[in-house]
Amino acid sequence: MGTIYSYFCQDCGFSLELRVGVGMMFFDPKNFLGMIPEEDREKAADLLDQKGAVLEEFRFQTFSCPACKHYESKLKGVISLGGRQVYQTDLSCSQCGSPLEEQDHFQPPGVCPECRSRNLITGMGEWD
Repeated sequence: MGTIYSYFCQDCGFSLELRVGVGMMFFDPKNFLGMIPEEDREKAADLLDQKGAVLEEFRFQTFSCPACKHYESKLKGVISLGGRQVYQTDLSCSQCGSPLEEQDHFQPPGVCPECRSRNLITGMGEWD
């Protein structure tokens, strides 16, 4: 079961929703194909069909962008073949395109990243 974190600024309306972990659909590697961009599906399907192919790190993860300070959740998935990484989901910032950094221990924002207000509503729940 995955965890979802939500943040809402009562002053400017900024909102952020972050998903972390896996749900029931993550136990079948073929479900991965429906979650990646359409232009990558054929390549990823061909790789997964090869003998010895392994889908690793198939989960939602929280990332931050060092360039623009944006936080987001991304689907992370790596296909390895013979111990060598042959495919990885796109882990670039949706705002500026810079490479993202994985956040193992996400710290919730203490202030709104848009208006710097401390008037934030936070929530946490589970998803499957």
